[in-house]
Amino acid sequence: MAKTRKVKDNKSRKIGFYYLNINQKKKDVFKEFEKAIKYINKLNKKAKKFNLNSSRFTYLNSVDISENGTKFQLIFNSATYSYRAKLIDSNTLNERDNPKTMDEGEKNSTHIIIKFSSNRLIVFIEQYKEALSINQLRSYLNFYSKGFDKQSPVLFSYEQIFKDNFIEELKSLKRVTLGEIFIDKEMLGSSFMNLTDNTRTVQQEIVLNIKPKLKDTIVETIKDIFMNWDKGKNKVKEIRVTGTDESGHMVKFNTGFLAKNKYIDSKIDITTGEVITDEIFRLMNNVTSEYE
Repeated sequence: MAKTRKVKDNKSRKIGFYYLNINQKKKDVFKEFEKAIKYINKLNKKAKKFNLNSSRFTYLNSVDISENGTKFQLIFNSATYSYRAKLIDSNTLNERDNPKTMDEGEKNSTHIIIKFSSNRLIVFIEQYKEALSINQLRSYLNFYSKGFDKQSPVLFSYEQIFKDNFIEELKSLKRVTLGEIFIDKEMLGSSFMNLTDNTRTVQQEIVLNIKPKLKDTIVETIKDIFMNWDKGKNKVKEIRVTGTDESGHMVKFNTGFLAKNKYIDSKIDITTGEVITDEIFRLMNNVTSEYE
């Protein structure tokens, strides 16, 4: 007889850190975000729905604004539909018909805190496989920003917040022998190459390899690229570095490992497997406290 699997009473969740920016320098990012969220929140539920692709959608489910108006707790719900294969019991392996319709999908909630601190808008977003990504959040905001400002809508963008040690890691190398710069293929359609109509078969990421002359290093070059990226001035997605330390040993690292994030363990509802909203927001607020 198969044993019943014990359900864990908590889940580990990764919290990503990002800055939210806008494309119009004369406008205030906080005010524009506040306008966007309040505009969306006043819409009826169906009007908040945004299609992420042909079989997945999302919508802003709830907004909670702090008393001083500088912190927003958001919950986005999303679901994938158009698939209803039979269900299999994990203990008995028995199959049964799936009761949902082709228009229904399992709800996945994404908890987000957006906080205004030191003249920056900081996003703390729950990250797991089915969660709303930071890029999808950006697309959602940009879609609705056109609704309340049709003449001159702002476009939101984001930039990764890094740990403070990328430059230190770079400086610790005696020599950098290879810098791999991963850029978005949109660069091919810019004035850089003007290949807008010929990129459909190109992968989303393009790799630019930078190598030094014989016995030279490219530490300062990589540093400059990183500094511009950290300020949101280019479309670099990742930087990978290969070099040697003072002992001559090969060292490799990339910005993916240096992206700032934290892990929290949140209690779950054992009947649904979902994290408990009050609990995860309590833990996320503890994480945000370093940005006062």
